[in-house]
Amino acid sequence: AWNDVWAVGDSGIVLRFNGSAWRRVTTPATSTLRGVWGTAANDVWIVGESGLVEHWNGDGWTVLPAPQPNGVRDVRAIGAQVYVVGDLGTAYRWDGQQWNEVSTDYPATILSLEFDGDQLIATGEIGAILGTRVPVSTRRAAPSRARVDQPAAR
Repeated sequence: AWNDVWAVGDSGIVLRFNGSAWRRVTTPATSTLRGVWGTAANDVWIVGESGLVEHWNGDGWTVLPAPQPNGVRDVRAIGAQVYVVGDLGTAYRWDGQQWNEVSTDYPATILSLEFDGDQLIATGEIGAILGTRVPVSTRRAAPSRARVDQPAAR
């Protein structure tokens, strides 16, 4: 909503806009934060350096185990399923209990994620666009392999 906007930055800074002013939100994070995603005022995810993943439930933060030791760049969530991407072509899906690796066969950093209908789309360094289908009816099943499309070499 326009009156509940979140932003993240260096040194674990998390800001929240309430429609008229920004205020700082205290979080356990101290490292650089790279991505934020929320579906409601009580369902916000932040990710960052050293594999940091945290979830806001409206009352406080839960620190999840790091899916990897490297940086996590972006996050998207639907229900209990949380997808993160990051350095070295890594992608993971949180099923509510543990992280499961999603193979990308991509060697460089994946920078961002977005849902487009029934597809989860990721973009990465060197012009990569990766896509994988997530069933619209449940959006709970995750494919085991993503497709990589890269521009033709010049």
